[in-house]
Amino acid sequence: MAGGLALFWNAEKIDVDVLDSSQQCIHTTMMINSVRKVFSFVYDRPSCAWKDCFWVELKVFAETIDSPRCFLGDFNERWGGSASSHDVTNRVVNFKDRWSSCDLLDVDTSGCRFTWVRKNGGRIILQEKT
Repeated sequence: MAGGLALFWNAEKIDVDVLDSSQQCIHTTMMINSVRKVFSFVYDRPSCAWKDCFWVELKVFAETIDSPRCFLGDFNERWGGSASSHDVTNRVVNFKDRWSSCDLLDVDTSGCRFTWVRKNGGRIILQEKT
């Protein structure tokens, strides 16, 4: 089995309580500037069966939390590759429906377009946005 989650923190610097966890998500609260905030760390496995389970769990969790929350991680959605345009359209629609059912919003990012870069002899040979 590849992938998975582990969460580490310095208990002397940050107060973290784990609310719930599964193989694909760790839900926490963290004290930040004297305010307790909800953060969930995600690794959604790429297979359809695991995705269905993940989104059911996420919806149940979302219904139990009435405060703002932040989800960070890898939702493992790919829109291109060898899939037909019909398959890609279905995946996009399913993802958007699941996203909306949990009342999630996508936030804009800034900075480097890629999360990591591999160089060989000073020349960039691979970049990836995960």
